[in-house]
Amino acid sequence: MSHIPPPPRFDGPPPPGPQYPYQPQPKKSSNSVWVVVGILAVVGLCVVVPILAAILFPVLAQSKIAARQTYALSNMKQCATAVVIYQADYDDKFPMEMGQDDALYTSLEPYLKNRDLYYTFDTPTQSNPNLAGTVAYDIADPQGTLMLYKFSDQIDPSAVCAAADSSAKKVTRSDLELEISSNSWRIPGR
Repeated sequence: MSHIPPPPRFDGPPPPGPQYPYQPQPKKSSNSVWVVVGILAVVGLCVVVPILAAILFPVLAQSKIAARQTYALSNMKQCATAVVIYQADYDDKFPMEMGQDDALYTSLEPYLKNRDLYYTFDTPTQSNPNLAGTVAYDIADPQGTLMLYKFSDQIDPSAVCAAADSSAKKVTRSDLELEISSNSWRIPGR
């Protein structure tokens, strides 16, 4: 039997490994930077969004009212045109139902595209009862004589009206109410 000597003991540092080119140590991820950026973004939004809302909401509300007024004015013009077409069919006479809102709609229905033109915002178009049965060319001042009008909370503080010549106009509600209550039946400002 042969005697195998034990391996030598090595108490020093380990032998050097193969040499590789310099490799930088990876940097530790900096989560704290992203946290700070996130916090600043949230705080910025919390400040900017309310300021923008405070600026934009009144503008949007005004534009909504203006759009409703334009819609009501357009419908008024179409109702006035329906009266003119009615007059062409009935010897230039205004409908006998002038001043009777629902009955007037019945007379004008064949000349209107749909019910919503007459009942804008669920409020019927109102009319001057003094024009009932009147011949159009007997009116001395057709562009100043009130024919149709509409008040609605949807278009406050304005009202829309149409003259006997079928022109339509937006006016202040208080001026139109004054003309009607004084029984002058004039278009304000004309």
